[in-house]
Amino acid sequence: MRPHPVLDVTAAPQNIPHATESFGYSERSSRPESTQLPGSLSSPSTPGHWSSHGHELEPRRIRIKRIRTACEECRKRKQRCDGNEPCAACEEQGTMCRYRDVPPAKKDPTIDKILEMSKEHNKSLESLTQGINSLQTSLRGIEARLARRK
Repeated sequence: MRPHPVLDVTAAPQNIPHATESFGYSERSSRPESTQLPGSLSSPSTPGHWSSHGHELEPRRIRIKRIRTACEECRKRKQRCDGNEPCAACEEQGTMCRYRDVPPAKKDPTIDKILEMSKEHNKSLESLTQGINSLQTSLRGIEARLARRK
């Protein structure tokens, strides 16, 4: 892990802008100082994005790419893993980089219920079909006997 940067508390206070100056107002006046428009040639001291009113907004955050799974060592150290084999952190530490076997996705219980209901309905339909076939066979036998009597 990298050490945190040390803040120099002995730095000269004149480098820190006054709270009212940071919002575009000076202590001496109550109206806003001039702001640069998006199309102006000179750029502001800090890069950022402009609003439709010509005021500078905070810089946009950069999205960090997520990896599917972290290696065991990065999990243990609770640090970011780059997903390579071996990952940069393990390579730097000289440790063995191992990844877990990804388990199959868990089944949704509602799908299992629907599947079970479908199987029960199929059994009921098969039973009804057998009953109808049996009745049709009996009916044909009765019709044949009636035809012989005539």
